[in-house]
Amino acid sequence: MSGADVDGREAAAGGPAGATDATDAEADVLLEEISAQADREKAQVEAHLEERLREISERTEAELRRLSEEADRQLERVLEREREALRGSMRLEAQRELLTARRERVQEVFAEAGRRIEELRGSDRYPKALKRLIHQALEEAGAGAELTVAESELELVRRLVDELGQASAVRGQEGPPGTLQVRSADGLRQVDNGLTGRLERARRTLEEEVARLLWGTTTT
Repeated sequence: MSGADVDGREAAAGGPAGATDATDAEADVLLEEISAQADREKAQVEAHLEERLREISERTEAELRRLSEEADRQLERVLEREREALRGSMRLEAQRELLTARRERVQEVFAEAGRRIEELRGSDRYPKALKRLIHQALEEAGAGAELTVAESELELVRRLVDELGQASAVRGQEGPPGTLQVRSADGLRQVDNGLTGRLERARRTLEEEVARLLWGTTTT
């Protein structure tokens, strides 16, 4: 076979394998960046919360010492009740303030992640990123799994599944681009590996951590 024939076949197939690998790597890097950004923001918020709680605790103890120094022995029992009330009041105020700040920060983080996902959907890297998500979901669900995707991406997903060499049924439904739900052949496993689904799971995890940190419980 001549060099011209090889070049022609590579062009018809969408370019050399090296270009496909490079694009796959770019998609992997973008997905890792979104995850790393959420981790960084989480660490920053937790550090801020710890610092605020420490400052409030220091102010509370200083105020309690002042009250104790001014107190007469005959009023010690009364002051003890006041100390407990003051601790409870200031801690409750701090918890409310920090919970509000944490939730606002979480919203900012995920709003930015959502914008980056929208940018990805409009780029030429999106099919590669979606292909990676499909591959992950099919590996978890096993052979013969059925995919449910956004109606607008039905043909794209079918092409990507063919490229992966998977014999899986693909059906469309109303939903945002990036929707990807996979059900195993026996119907026992359900996998949501879409961009929106992954982002929502991360959001729920952070909200649970807020409740655990400030209230010692969860939101569920």
